[in-house]
Amino acid sequence: MARVVFIQNPWFEFLGPMYISAALKAEAHDCDLYIGNSAGDFLLELWRNKPDLLAFSVMTGMHKWVLEVASQLKQELNCPVILGGPHPTFFPEVHYQPQVDYICRGEGEAAMVELANALDSHGNTGDILNIWSKDAKGRSIENELRPLVDDLDSLPASDRNLYSRYPALHNDPVLMLIASRGCPYRCTFCFNHKMAELYRGKGPYVRHRSPESLLAEIDHLRRTRRISCFYFSDDTFALDKKWLKSFLPVYGKEIRIPFQCLVRINQLDEEIVSLLHENGCRAIFFGIESGDESIRNDMLEKDIRDDQIRKGASLLKRYDLKFRTYNMVGFPGETLKQAFKTIELNAEIGTDYPWCSIFMPYPGTRLEEYARTKGYLPPNHASGDLASSFHITSLLENPDRSQLINLHKFFQTAVLFPKALPLIKLLIKLPPNFLFQLWFSFMYFLIYIKSEGRPFWYTAELALRNARFFRKS
Repeated sequence: MARVVFIQNPWFEFLGPMYISAALKAEAHDCDLYIGNSAGDFLLELWRNKPDLLAFSVMTGMHKWVLEVASQLKQELNCPVILGGPHPTFFPEVHYQPQVDYICRGEGEAAMVELANALDSHGNTGDILNIWSKDAKGRSIENELRPLVDDLDSLPASDRNLYSRYPALHNDPVLMLIASRGCPYRCTFCFNHKMAELYRGKGPYVRHRSPESLLAEIDHLRRTRRISCFYFSDDTFALDKKWLKSFLPVYGKEIRIPFQCLVRINQLDEEIVSLLHENGCRAIFFGIESGDESIRNDMLEKDIRDDQIRKGASLLKRYDLKFRTYNMVGFPGETLKQAFKTIELNAEIGTDYPWCSIFMPYPGTRLEEYARTKGYLPPNHASGDLASSFHITSLLENPDRSQLINLHKFFQTAVLFPKALPLIKLLIKLPPNFLFQLWFSFMYFLIYIKSEGRPFWYTAELALRNARFFRKS
């Protein structure tokens, strides 16, 4: 039996580690998880439990913290370290760092089981697909990707006990689920198109669990947990209408727990909206990104028109379904006038829960390449330049940069209280400051409570634990 311990910084339940933990435990390995801010927060428990492998699920922006903590823990414990998740998948050169023994690229369940088996038997770790390892001289052994998991039903249900030592997370009344993997769209700001390219020729990229498999997991969860709402975190929950028509009526009849989901607004028609409403949907989340069609469709390649957004939002209003929109400001070359169009469109359609970030130029995306070639970013821009939060500042050299940063802090206020716009237009001319950030955090917290359906004090505790991600580091 190999003992794998996940280490993370945010107070949040991540499905990736839960799926890998379930796969490991199904093969008689042990898996645990600890949350903390520094290496010192983990050392005592790790000395006691002596893991065989320290695992980090790494998002770009968080990788600097991971590398620092991994270096300290490795030095103290002499334990091998593996990084998985988006960052090592798209930036595998992180494997060349001395504190990183392994990286796992792409889907991790089967690869992590094979690695645990090899560590347990003191066998060869150098030929495991998806895993990069190092030879005796520290040279990188860079293996290919294995085919995608074609049958998602073959995977064990996510390990919901992985976070059980943290009641604030384990007792969350809103549970995250995923019905599918992969997204067929090629938005230029997103990594999905890079992932699809990475896996080209290795099986269908977009896959769904069977309704029966998902319903069985949901039924088990509702019998063992206190749940007020499910959240389907699929990129495009309404992508497959045939699947929806099979899943939703059974869910509505047998489960009857409210749920919320992510969609593309142009995929909604009256039949689907009615089906969602009748079977327990309480809120819909979708991306607008920009209220300027030239940015949304020419630059971001969303292929969603203003009239489709208006029509979809009108349908949701007709069926009394509240909705959250995802928006960004600070795109390459974006003017203040264009950013205000995003506020205006959100106010016009009556967005219940507006959400906004500052555009983060993730290296490897087509939009980052565009920003670099057009001079909005330095030519040597790299992943190490990214902050851990997209709610603080902008890395782009836009003419209206300072005011766009400030507008982000008042975006939600402007959408929900349009009469405040004249004052906001004056305030954003001031230098960015702590008070603006404080106001943003306050509004973000209030809207988050309303949109997520969690109790006030529960949400407040998690907000305080994660507050550092809303402050400039």
